[in-house]
Amino acid sequence: MKRLLVISLLTLFYSCANKIILLKGSYPEPPIQVTSDKSFDDVWDRLVDVFAQKGLSIRIIDRSSGLIISGAYALSATVEKKDGTPQDPTAYVVVPKVHNSGMNRDEPSIGYTFVGKEQKMVPLPVYGELNVRIKKNGNGSTINVNLVNLYYSW
Repeated sequence: MKRLLVISLLTLFYSCANKIILLKGSYPEPPIQVTSDKSFDDVWDRLVDVFAQKGLSIRIIDRSSGLIISGAYALSATVEKKDGTPQDPTAYVVVPKVHNSGMNRDEPSIGYTFVGKEQKMVPLPVYGELNVRIKKNGNGSTINVNLVNLYYSW
């Protein structure tokens, strides 16, 4: 009898569990690396300007090693459309969906909010830090960018 109860509970739990819908698109593998024909000094100055213009806090900055680490900030997140392309191509992070069997709908795996008159379902932001390193590369520069310490909050 106990065994039947355990099997019944497991079956019920499994059938009610949300199923993760895997990502279809292909996305860059970290670190994201960009090369520039600009000198280290030019790239460094532009990068510091970008941090200032976007209001990103800098937790660690070391020009001698070419390292800038930001404080944590909110990154916009999106989900994929049925064809595997991001619903919001300007978002920084693409998250998988889960199928909510209780509501019979697909939802962002990190939680969501409703936006606008049409109550569009939008994923909650993902928080993280930027870890940027610039290296001299002949006459130009190589820039490595990593998103680190990612988390989300309901």
